[in-house]
Amino acid sequence: MWSLARCTQSAIAVAAILTVYMAAPVAAKMTPFFTIAIVPSQPVAGQPMVVIVRTWEDAGHTVAARFTSAAALDGLVVLRPATGSSADIAIPLRFEAPDEFRATVIAPSAGEWNLVAFPDRTGWGSPEVPPGYPDTIAVTVAPESGDATTLWVVAGLAAAILAAATALAIGRRRRTGWSGSAG
Repeated sequence: MWSLARCTQSAIAVAAILTVYMAAPVAAKMTPFFTIAIVPSQPVAGQPMVVIVRTWEDAGHTVAARFTSAAALDGLVVLRPATGSSADIAIPLRFEAPDEFRATVIAPSAGEWNLVAFPDRTGWGSPEVPPGYPDTIAVTVAPESGDATTLWVVAGLAAAILAAATALAIGRRRRTGWSGSAG
């Protein structure tokens, strides 16, 4: 006959076996190791930047993983504002060359951003990324140099200087009695 204690012990044993059995596939999903780079190294808001992911067989990044083909690595990396003020920007990585995946992404605004590997860590025992993988990479996005705001500020300053020079010239003309005619 089954007792409550015996059922509990059996359930705990089955849970432990399943945990050990499932741990190996989860660890296997973590390889290959990879690194992330961006080009240009100082991206500009509104301009494309290329995210490059290279795969490695070892945590020290010395032996290439020998990937020769793969379709994509979606969901592996996102661009996230450091302030958390808006949603993540997905980075749809595509196979480019052996051991290399690339994607083009645009940061919509200047400021501090992060490239985040493994953005969905649901079910992880720890939020820490294991050695050999990138976690969060800080990216400073520069403002556009010729953006509309800058143009309007420069135009406004030029108009103010021109208005001041005109007012000064008119004021001098009234004091000196100069009429501007050659007479």
